Amino acid sequence: MQTSPDQVDAYLAAPEARAALGRSYATLLAHSAGSVAASLAHLPAAQLMFHGTPGCFDKLEPRPNQRVGREGQVEWSGTAIFAAMDPRVALQYTGTRVRGLSTGVGLRSYTAPDQPLSIHLYGGKDLNDALNQVYGDPAKPETCMGSIHLLDKSLFVHEQGLGCMEKLTRDSSADLGQITLNRRAALADLQEQGLIALQWSPGF
Repeated sequence: MQTSPDQVDAYLAAPEARAALGRSYATLLAHSAGSVAASLAHLPAAQLMFHGTPGCFDKLEPRPNQRVGREGQVEWSGTAIFAAMDPRVALQYTGTRVRGLSTGVGLRSYTAPDQPLSIHLYGGKDLNDALNQVYGDPAKPETCMGSIHLLDKSLFVHEQGLGCMEKLTRDSSADLGQITLNRRAALADLQEQGLIALQWSPGF
């Protein structure tokens, strides 16, 4: 049975969960490509929402979007900014869209911050090839860059049809700033810490 959004909020309010979120956030900051404003770096991860993107945008704006169920039915439709409560989920979304490859993470089931979050990659010759194409080749650091926007959690709400790991806002002032990071190095670090589990299959 899917964990309810209220249950997720309660779980993440526990001290051990807040500490684990902080470790993941600190890992992202450790792999930032430039200086991060002290006002952002010192914010507790539990007060933030995280929005990952392969590109760099000065400011997030509400955009039309949908959430579709497993059987193809539209469960939510509207205009909003989406973000995740867990920085590891946002890191997954920094992946570059590549023809013939796909990556995914479960937003409708809860993964505790101190447990490995499964990130699935589909396509490519093998896991390393898929990683190189989607998150960048470590031999070419310039291909490994991605961005994660940090947002004010107090301005986000959950609506029917969303996954339990995400919320939305229609207020662009929620965007506090972004960090540009080496997404491939951050993935490897979190995997080494046992906080991410990478899973690969050859096709969809």
